[in-house]
Amino acid sequence: MGCLFSSMKSDVEQRPTDADDQYEDMDAAARFAEHSLYQAEIHESAFQEAAARDASQEQERKKALDALEGLTMDLVTADGGVISNLPVKDLAKECDTLRAFATSSWGKFSTDKGGGDDDGDNVIRKMRFKLEEFPKCRVQEFVDVVLSKKEADMITSDSLVDCCQIAHYLMCPTVLAKIEQILMTSIDSANCLSLCQLADQLGLSALLELCLTHLMRTLDHLKDNDSEAWDALTPELRYKIISIKTAMESSLHSRSRLYFSSLDEYLAIFAERVQYYRERLANAKDDQQSSSNDEHGSTAWVYAQAKIAKQERRVRTLELALGEQRMMFSLRRVWYGTGTSILS
Repeated sequence: MGCLFSSMKSDVEQRPTDADDQYEDMDAAARFAEHSLYQAEIHESAFQEAAARDASQEQERKKALDALEGLTMDLVTADGGVISNLPVKDLAKECDTLRAFATSSWGKFSTDKGGGDDDGDNVIRKMRFKLEEFPKCRVQEFVDVVLSKKEADMITSDSLVDCCQIAHYLMCPTVLAKIEQILMTSIDSANCLSLCQLADQLGLSALLELCLTHLMRTLDHLKDNDSEAWDALTPELRYKIISIKTAMESSLHSRSRLYFSSLDEYLAIFAERVQYYRERLANAKDDQQSSSNDEHGSTAWVYAQAKIAKQERRVRTLELALGEQRMMFSLRRVWYGTGTSILS
């Protein structure tokens, strides 16, 4: 009897009480709160450092721009044209290339004397920047937009592409984004190939996506009816277009409306899709194996086994297709590298 009482007493002493559970919950909550506070402090410190760094950079940028106050610049255009006496500070504020040029030694050396005594200290020098690839009228339209003399949507249609290239070259993101939006609304079968090449060359991803989407629907017609424009595309771009169209016309993706901006992205999406079905198959097998022995052979078990067999066939098919397409596109790259024409 004494032993039984002792055993019961021991069990009672070892059994956790509600108070013990409460203390454990409070301790866990305190540790969680401490961890959350530490994490918040780390995040705040990191954000403060980033904010301080951004503020310092912005202050340095403002100081550099203020130093350009009152200076002027000439832009030299094609055929010897010159757009004179442009405010350097206003241009440099919007165009990173011109700001870097104006604040560097290149800006000091690429100058003309603007007046004063050659031997005196009051010689005013005017900066000159060359845009000799572009006609004066196109450069003038770009400058008018930068200096807020006109809106981007007022640029003439003949000047849009040149202004887009100028904005990209001078690293003027505000004007470049506005022009890209205008070009995106003007895509048609007549200009799609040329705009696709422009977007590819300048890295305009949004414009390129819309152009490729249009091309996927009209490529065969364009190749037959505008072979000159097709041949004018770079080999790299023709390869990209053909590869994406081949991928999208694959029987495995014929009902899919996925968009691929590049062949590598297509293969990555395909591989992710295969992995998804692999995981579903593995989960189904785990569930089937975890069923009790009494369930084996039942109608539900047989049905699930048939579904698993179907999933296995699908995964094998996808794995084979992925391997074949990787090999096919790698051969395309090899053929392209040797100069063999597979794109026309």
